[in-house]
Amino acid sequence: MAGAFATSLIFFALLIAEIMLGLFVITYACHNFLTVMQDTAAGNDDVNWPDEPLQDWLPRGAYLIGLIAVILAPVGFLRVVLKSRGVTDDLTLPLLATGVVLFWLAFPVCLLSSLSGSSRLFILRSKVLVQLLRIPGAMLILYLVSAVLFAAFLGLAYLTFLNASFLLVPVTAVAATVVLMTYARLLGRIAWLLNEVQLVRRKPREKMEPMPAVRSEVLDPWAAPEKKRKRKKRKAGKSPPINLQVEGYAFADEPLASPPSEVPLDGSPAIGEEPFAVQHPPDVPPTEGNEQPRRFTDSSEFQLAIPSKLPQPPEHPLFSGVYSFPWYASSRRALAFLSIGFLLMGLLAVALILIGLPDS
Repeated sequence: MAGAFATSLIFFALLIAEIMLGLFVITYACHNFLTVMQDTAAGNDDVNWPDEPLQDWLPRGAYLIGLIAVILAPVGFLRVVLKSRGVTDDLTLPLLATGVVLFWLAFPVCLLSSLSGSSRLFILRSKVLVQLLRIPGAMLILYLVSAVLFAAFLGLAYLTFLNASFLLVPVTAVAATVVLMTYARLLGRIAWLLNEVQLVRRKPREKMEPMPAVRSEVLDPWAAPEKKRKRKKRKAGKSPPINLQVEGYAFADEPLASPPSEVPLDGSPAIGEEPFAVQHPPDVPPTEGNEQPRRFTDSSEFQLAIPSKLPQPPEHPLFSGVYSFPWYASSRRALAFLSIGFLLMGLLAVALILIGLPDS
């Protein structure tokens, strides 16, 4: 009796730890997923991983988890309908397969619609659907590659947990991280292609000629009548005024006063004497092109003087830098952290499975 109680206590303690760790790891994974996708959609090859606190991960994680829950909501309604119809068979695997297929088809469209709209609540936009139909080859590659990635990961997870091959837990953890980052990279490249697609040109509107101006008059019955001004008639034969010469003033014929020969007692120079000699700057040999070299005293000023370059578009958007992205030098930190998080979740799941197995 005491042994069963202790086993149940350990089981519930491990379950709570699994839930708390799972929320933390999944939130961090959603944050990295959106970071990879948005930086890739901007045309960057290397992702700028922001060093943000935990409270900044929560909104992005909650957004992505809520979007997935909305996409998978029809599976829950289907299960309720089947149960109400009296279906008593085990529906776990069929419903799981239905959910995977629904997620595989709807998640790219819903995520792109939500991120491109004025509100995150718009999970389906006709404009995005039209633009996706204009790149059918890229969408076909996205669905084929994502199907292979999902099938490989689900098969590995089945062998690890349901087939009791627990030695594959580290491999499954690394595979989950690689699939997550590669899928985010693919969706980012699809979003980049959507930005490059030119919008359908509308027919120009016919230029309408401006309406002729209509002059409106307001009649005020209480206004005073306007007085008509009489034009003054010019008198004929009147000559213009004659400018008379006026005798002005002249300078005296006396010579100019000479400067004082004595120096003032306070030591200041006398009036009219040069107080100092003008010094001309030394001759500096001009540089090529008659331009003086500019010296930057600050590194930030030097960086601002360098013209910024836009990121070069990838030569093959859905192939180059996609499948090797998780192994980039800039991505190894996120790869390591996510792999460790998934590994701890897998080990706790294995412990729960072993404790929950009935005694032989």
